[in-house]
Amino acid sequence: MSIAETAPRPARAPESDADPFSIEFFEDPHRIHDESREAGPVVFLRRYGVHAVARYAEVHAVLNDWRTFCSSRGVGMDDYATGKP
Repeated sequence: MSIAETAPRPARAPESDADPFSIEFFEDPHRIHDESREAGPVVFLRRYGVHAVARYAEVHAVLNDWRTFCSSRGVGMDDYATGKP
């Protein structure tokens, strides 16, 4: 058995089918934001394969920690380091 197999695994983020770019979202963003906040501090958006934060403390932490959450590789869902900007 390898070290990787015996090492503790991090908890998985709750998953969501919410689409923050859908018409449904723009018709009632509060409902989806509320669902995201209730799900946990970090939510995995299955449709896009990305993690999202919706709680004030986590959003504040992400926006203020530019060393960890770098935007130089793009601020959307495209990674400029691996794809064409």
